[in-house]
Amino acid sequence: MKKKLLLLLTLPMLLVGCNKTADSSKGENPADSNAPTTEGGGEVTPGESNTTTDDADTFIMEAEYTDLGTKPGHGYSGGAVGREMVQKEEVQNPPINASNGYWVGYLYGTNLSVDFVFQSDKAISDVTLTLRLSCEIKDIVLTSDNYTVEVNGEKITDYGTISLAGASASDSDNYVRPFSNHKLKKKINIKQGENTIKLITTNSDVMGGTMSATAPMVDCIKMTEIQGAKMSYNKVLSNLELFED
Repeated sequence: MKKKLLLLLTLPMLLVGCNKTADSSKGENPADSNAPTTEGGGEVTPGESNTTTDDADTFIMEAEYTDLGTKPGHGYSGGAVGREMVQKEEVQNPPINASNGYWVGYLYGTNLSVDFVFQSDKAISDVTLTLRLSCEIKDIVLTSDNYTVEVNGEKITDYGTISLAGASASDSDNYVRPFSNHKLKKKINIKQGENTIKLITTNSDVMGGTMSATAPMVDCIKMTEIQGAKMSYNKVLSNLELFED
């Protein structure tokens, strides 16, 4: 009953997160003006699949529902293991606008990744991929030289420049830069059956404290122009159990 209540309370967040178009005139960072409108799907139980139905040409996957296993997350003054890397939105001004109210952090270690595994009923090409990201402690710039986006084992080279500006300089002031959408300039191909998109920290540029590499916080990813393909993924709902009262 508590889990159902949590999902009902967080569902409105989904509509202002990946459903939101970044607009600098409405509080979004001007550096993120390339952000497109995104749309979200519904909730399912562990082991089941979720297919986005709001828009037949759009598919969303939430980072907090990916399999985090026992990944060793790095923070500013400590670490987190597996599902402890999931963070929950708290009230702040300006709002964080995390899709579904959660995101994955602690990605500040070389080779740490968020792995989005999904199924497609057919092969499709020229799919647009959008990442919803934020940062903390310091502003960061991501390119394929320091942050890898990998589709089915193949690295996307020169996907563009992602500038995340407006981070708080402190880890103790309860401020998280609002999440924003970043559309990659290169399109991707999806195969029939199982696919994996990985966002990988591939640098050793220290951000501060025990943050031994530079990385964003990951909210969700969106694929558009999927040409009517039916896609689904298994949500690891147990990742949110730590937030239950």
